[in-house]
Formats: sequence, C-alpha cells, structure tokens
Amino acid sequence: MSGQPQSEWGELRQYSGAPKEFWPRLLAAASKLARADCMVLLLNRPDASPRWARLGEWSDNPAPSRARTAFLSQLEAAGERALREEAWVEQVDAKAGSFTVALRLQLARAEDQVVLAGHLLDFTEESARESLSRLKLIADTPALYQNGLSARQAARDVEKFAGVLDLLVPINEAEKFLSAALALCNGVATRFRCSRASLGWLEGGSIQLRAISRTERFDRRMAAAQALEKLMEECLDQDEEILWPAAEGSTAVARAHEEFALAQKSGFLCSIPVRLADKPVAVLTCERAEAAFSEGEIQQMRLCCDQVAQRLGDLKGREGWFGKRWATAARE
Repeated sequence: MSGQPQSEWGELRQYSGAPKEFWPRLLAAASKLARADCMVLLLNRPDASPRWARLGEWSDNPAPSRARTAFLSQLEAAGERALREEAWVEQVDAKAGSFTVALRLQLARAEDQVVLAGHLLDFTEESARESLSRLKLIADTPALYQNGLSARQAARDVEKFAGVLDLLVPINEAEKFLSAALALCNGVATRFRCSRASLGWLEGGSIQLRAISRTERFDRRMAAAQALEKLMEECLDQDEEILWPAAEGSTAVARAHEEFALAQKSGFLCSIPVRLADKPVAVLTCERAEAAFSEGEIQQMRLCCDQVAQRLGDLKGREGWFGKRWATAARE
C-alpha cells in the first residue's frame, strides 16, 4: 500500500485490544491511507432514529470548511449508497477538487453494517479512484480483527475452564465437608493471589463461617469472623455477587462489605453465592490487597462455585450423626 507501511495494517488485522481502541486506530490509519481531508465511520441502526450513527470522525485540519460541511451533511445518503453499491466515488466540487468516497466494511457478522466515508480535497478524479482502490484493500480488516478476537476469547475460555478443573481435583478427592471446603479456599486463594478466601454455609437460617484459607482452626466468636459472616449474609440475602469497592453502576447493597474492608484493611473484596438447585446455600468471599478482581477472574470464581456446589452439598449432607442427618433431610 503506497504511502503507508503495510505493517500498520498487519498489526490492525491481528490487533488484540478492545473494540473501543481498535475503531479509532482503524479510522486514523484509513485516513492516512486515503490522504483524506475528513473521514467518518458510520454504523447503520435500522430500528433507531437517526439510522446512521457516527462511530468516529477524523480530520486532517480542524478548521471548518464549506466543502467539509457539505460532506458531513450528506453522510446518511453516503451510507445508504454504500450499502447498495459496496463502494463508490463521486466528485462534489470540480474547482476545489472535492470528492466523496465511501465503502462498506466487512464484519464478522453479515448483518452488521459499517460504512467508511471520506472527503478528499485537491484531488483529481484519477487520484480519487486510486484512494478508493486502496481503501478496498483494507475493507476486510474489521472482520479479521473480530474473528481473531473471538478465537482468542475462545482460547482464554478454555484456559479458564482448565484452571477451574485443576481447582476441583482436591475438592473431589476430599471425603469430608470441612476438608473439601478448606481445599476450595486454599485453591482459590492461591490461584487468584488472595490474602484470604473464606467459605460460609447456610445453617439453621443463618450463615456460619466454615473454612478460611491456610487456617486449620479459627474461633467463630472472634470479631473478624463475625464480621465475615455478616458480609456473607449480605451477599446471600441479595443472591448476587458483591464487590468492594463497588463496581460502577452496581445497585447491590454493600454496607457490611464496606465496614469489613475498612476495619480489616482488606483492600478489595469479592463475595460470590454458591447455589444448589438455584438456591443460595453458601458464600465464597475473597480478599486481596494488591488489586481489584478483574471480570475474567470473577467469571472463573463464579464457574468454580457452580462446579463445586453439588460436591460440597453432598458432603455437607453426610456431616454429623444419623439423627442430625435425618432431621436435615426431613427439612429439605
């Protein structure tokens, strides 16, 4: 591609960053490739008004001009024509050498419709058509990026699941509930670099702290243990994951989590309900001082809780003497 290193487009085709970073980079690179005065990315939204939304805009010169204003006022028509013709070029003002070029970009999903429209200034018809030809060569870049992103996400999902399977091995090998609960807390704390991971189980209508990572014995009467049970109750009552500091836009009540974090100087907290037959029966709470839990880590912990719930529930049902087990089964 003349006038622009091919490596830039090679990087975009294999780009691993987020879409919000990819599209501005694509727009800037396409503008340089076409030597455009102004270029816009348009997204077609058939059920919205207006139908065409701007994903981004780039300009070589921020100063307004009559020709550019005319170009921007015709974006919807340019988008509609690109959907019909795939790519086109048209002279707007012969005296100014002003042309409009537009083409539909290829995306991973055929139903998605994104158009690249550009305003060229001081061009001849031949050079304008050459710019359009260069843009056609990169029309498949968004599709290649999206397909690569999906493949990398699939690989990450496999890796995450493999990590969860590793955590399940000692839990499935345990023959007693407390051993399995401690294995869960130890495994989670190690994998996610937690300063502490704790499991509370619903017993007699309230949460009881049953296991703490790297701790064989603890006293439930201690203030820290009681505070842990309180925040676990908060998570169980709402039956949803609770983060502290709270995630932006979260509507979950996290008062007990806040009190615990400040009192214990825990830093970052994540509480996840453990469900049996779609009902919360336990809570796993993780503490980490160094950094907040990422969405990927939370997904792995959620998956882990889903996978261990039945094994823990079975072992919990065998706990205690016969009369206690019979009474528990009768209540259930």
